[in-house]
Amino acid sequence: MLENTRVLIVEDEQMIAMMIADLVAVAGGSVLGPVPTVAEAMALIDVEQVDAAILDGNLADRDVTPVALRLLLNDVPTIVYSGKGLPDELATCHPDMHVILKPTSAAVVVGWLGQLVKRGREQ
Repeated sequence: MLENTRVLIVEDEQMIAMMIADLVAVAGGSVLGPVPTVAEAMALIDVEQVDAAILDGNLADRDVTPVALRLLLNDVPTIVYSGKGLPDELATCHPDMHVILKPTSAAVVVGWLGQLVKRGREQ
């Protein structure tokens, strides 16, 4: 499902991050991260090719909006996986962004990401 896909995982809850990373690997993807902050995510984006991403909406250093906007600018399939929904700024400028509310299982999140990646490849 995620073969040859480099997936950025931005999540500050270590158990959730590891579950997502394991499922991405099982689906054939390569895991970038996981990283727990916006600052670390932006630094990783600067040096790595990111093909898809799963982002927690609220991180230790701030909400994930700068990361999401940068990925969307580059047409990277992205899902926000959050207990609170989209951060206000992101909801205002991208109300149609894919968001999955916690506590949905990580398997469902990775499955949806696989669908987004597939749609992107078919275009």
